[in-house]
Amino acid sequence: MKLIEPKVELLSELDITPESHIARCARVCYGKEYKEPNQEADKKMVRGLIKNGHLSMLRHASFYEYSPRVQAVEPWMFSPYVVRTGSDSLDYLSTNGQYVYEKGFSLPYSFSPEAFLEECKKTPLLFNLFRLTFCITTQISTSRELNRVSPNNIAERSTRYIKSATKSCIDSFDFTKEQDIVNAYLQGYSIRAISKRTDISHHKVRELLVNNGITIRPTRGEIWNEECFKDIDSPEKAYLLGIIETDGSVRKSHNELTITQHQDYYLYIQALVEYVLGNTPHVSNDRQCKRLSIINREIVDDLIDMGIVENKTYLQNDKDMENLLSRIPNQYINSFYRGLIDGDGYLSYGIQTNGGSFQRIGFPVHTICLAKHIQDTISRITGFTPTIR
Repeated sequence: MKLIEPKVELLSELDITPESHIARCARVCYGKEYKEPNQEADKKMVRGLIKNGHLSMLRHASFYEYSPRVQAVEPWMFSPYVVRTGSDSLDYLSTNGQYVYEKGFSLPYSFSPEAFLEECKKTPLLFNLFRLTFCITTQISTSRELNRVSPNNIAERSTRYIKSATKSCIDSFDFTKEQDIVNAYLQGYSIRAISKRTDISHHKVRELLVNNGITIRPTRGEIWNEECFKDIDSPEKAYLLGIIETDGSVRKSHNELTITQHQDYYLYIQALVEYVLGNTPHVSNDRQCKRLSIINREIVDDLIDMGIVENKTYLQNDKDMENLLSRIPNQYINSFYRGLIDGDGYLSYGIQTNGGSFQRIGFPVHTICLAKHIQDTISRITGFTPTIR
């Protein structure tokens, strides 16, 4: 195993063109080593970044401007990408290359980084505008935290360009032995790669590792319990099916399952997904809601096969619902109903015109088959027959 020492380097913008500085920072993303400035190659790379829309790399270039004190209100005064200070007679400000490129921004006068540094020595207050670029070699958790708090910009090397520890050949492991499965995982092989070499599902390999005290490496969603919906054998699975039936959707073309929940209580559903499917869904904003996304062909195919079809609000029919209900054992059907109620159900109460009160529970469903199934179940258990409207 190759050990890499953590370190911090200052990447100076002095005596280098903005194009070369941008190229040097951008090459970090692709694991390319930057040796000496090459103006022609660096300009070509910047043109490629702009063509491909990778404009955030331009933010690494610094621009320093000044002008007589601006009295009028200008749009740039409200930009988070422009830092401003000055005196009664002059405005000094700094910004980045992306803002200059996109807005065509400039003031009457400008400094090179070298000239601005000399100006800072005369007026120390201007050091507040001086921009610095650091190259940090660190562990991935620190890198993720830097991304979370987000300084002006980050060029982060993808882990696909980082060489892993030296591995033994995967064929050298005897996957009939638990210890060899553990050793293969500790040497860097994924749960998916191990599962392909055995008759054990992803979920079972993961469970075996956890039972052996192994911490599962963070993933971006590629390893799920793909066997989850092949057998509805727990109340949690049945409840999650109810949530998917009401607030979920599947897209075969993207192999994607999404569940949309209000931002105030989506964490409960996220925790349930993690428990049932064995991984953390991607979370994105959707107005006042959160979208939980799971990308996995096996899971999506199983849900469609069960009857949770694409565009189910308009296309799901009684045959699909009969198929879905037949997959849920009787002892878990109540959990499925709870998922339906939590997804689309409502409670109401009030005073009637004759002075009496009423309480009502209800929820919309897509098919008459499901409506009658619920009606029959409630009638059998309570002796009360609910109304279908």
